[in-house]
Amino acid sequence: MGNCCSSSSDSQPVHSSSYTSPRRDHFQEKPDPRNSTSHNHGATSPTRISDHGPSRRSDSREVSRQPKPTTVPLSAVSSVLDMVGVIAQCAPVPGLGPAVGVLQGIVTTFEKIKFNREQCGILSKRSATLLLVIKENWNPNDERLRPHIDDVVYVLQDVETSMEYWVNLTRFSSFVNQWTIASDIEDKLRRLDECIATFNVAAQLQLHQWHHELAEASKNDSQMLEKALKNQEEMKESNHDNQKVLEDMMREMQTQLRGLMSESERRKVQHKLLVVQNTSGKNLPITELRGKIECERIGDKAVAGGGAWEIWEGLWLGQKKVALKVLRGASKADVETNLRRSQRQLEIWSGLNNRYILPLYGTCSDDGPTPYLVSPWCENGDAVRYLEKNPSADRIKLCLEVAYGLQYLHSKEEPIIHGGLKGTNVLISDEGSALLADFGFSNLLGAAFTNSAGSGNSLRWMAPEMQDGQLSKACDIWAWAMTSLELLSGKQPFYKTRMPAAVYNQISKGKRPEQSEYDAPDMSESMWSLLTSCWTEAAQRPTIDEVVSQMEAIHAARQSG
Repeated sequence: MGNCCSSSSDSQPVHSSSYTSPRRDHFQEKPDPRNSTSHNHGATSPTRISDHGPSRRSDSREVSRQPKPTTVPLSAVSSVLDMVGVIAQCAPVPGLGPAVGVLQGIVTTFEKIKFNREQCGILSKRSATLLLVIKENWNPNDERLRPHIDDVVYVLQDVETSMEYWVNLTRFSSFVNQWTIASDIEDKLRRLDECIATFNVAAQLQLHQWHHELAEASKNDSQMLEKALKNQEEMKESNHDNQKVLEDMMREMQTQLRGLMSESERRKVQHKLLVVQNTSGKNLPITELRGKIECERIGDKAVAGGGAWEIWEGLWLGQKKVALKVLRGASKADVETNLRRSQRQLEIWSGLNNRYILPLYGTCSDDGPTPYLVSPWCENGDAVRYLEKNPSADRIKLCLEVAYGLQYLHSKEEPIIHGGLKGTNVLISDEGSALLADFGFSNLLGAAFTNSAGSGNSLRWMAPEMQDGQLSKACDIWAWAMTSLELLSGKQPFYKTRMPAAVYNQISKGKRPEQSEYDAPDMSESMWSLLTSCWTEAAQRPTIDEVVSQMEAIHAARQSG
């Protein structure tokens, strides 16, 4: 039977680091197990931990069977109060003093644990269960038990040392190291069970029954960390050190997924990668995606389409529903050529991180006959369809959010021009917020777009100078006003004119939408005044900051009224 100080861990963390799991024997010589004083190794924590597992081994020893081993149920210790009770029961027992002292330290430290707490609770309760088992089967006069109680103390000291380290980890470090910590806890639980088995009660205890509970605890702890970190200071782009750690983690996991591994291993890595992406709110660093690895096409036909695009349903990292955007009516060779031509635009889009911009996860060229773009699935669809289904939605708010999205694009160090804003290019998130999509795609669409009906119809939203090849921030201001007109009234710009070419001729001659034709509950005088100011000559149009300021005032007035 194996010694309870040996390691039985077969789980390795996804990532690597120079730091080793905080076992006591990595810091000092093996302590005197009769000395119950614990050592705290400080609050300074490396950003990422690597678990190389316990290293100490000793000769196995047989323990004489007790005449009548006592049965101790697994549920005997289920709370901190129960753990305190175990300490009180075991403290007077001769020979158990050192183990009781270490368990006291474990319980004290556990009460201070904030993160990964459910898993640490299982480990603490299992430690108390071990001591209760020993107490119920203890014979202080049997000297053959002495080496084994020494081993028990040593394992408990390892538990205490690790917990002392974990309690001082920051919220961010607890998140990035959660799977290493989970692996370490699983290893320690196995070692505790080996100690229990050494005292001849394995038949009564049904060892290793904690696996399901530990899996649930790990899931709950991870979700708690996700919730605690989302939109917090540690995850913001301004925190460059943390952003670098997250990017390195995700890149390492993507690289692992491209290697040889079993299906079960791949699913585990995909899950971890998705957790990091969801919590960080960042795109994966490798945006040239692989079919069956990051993304996968679902079904044998498109689920939606319009203009130059078809929308297919896809699966992201084996779990999350995504939208796959396929260029309609183009050959694979043509699409790949256009992808290369638009690579810079795609890189810019995939690098954007703003709550009013639809993320672009990347492009995939090896999953089916035609390459596709990958973005989150928006169940609410585009803004036009959303408002048809939800006529009482806050339309002013949506127009303001579209302006926020443009403000983000225009404020970049190298300003980004959308160049194709209209109602159907605004998607609605699951939370009901506006998301700008499909900007800067003229190169990608190429001839397929030029020949489509969608291209000509876009003239309704386009500033007149765009027809002469001019593209500027002012073009987006014009398009924002036309899009807002559409969302507020439910009518396309120049809806009475059927032919797009005729629309262009009217605009060129100075014709603009007339207020009487777009009457709507939200079309106040201040709103109409703002829209008309956006349809002046390019140099006279307001900036996006001025648009946002006026829209915030209009929205606030509407809310208070």
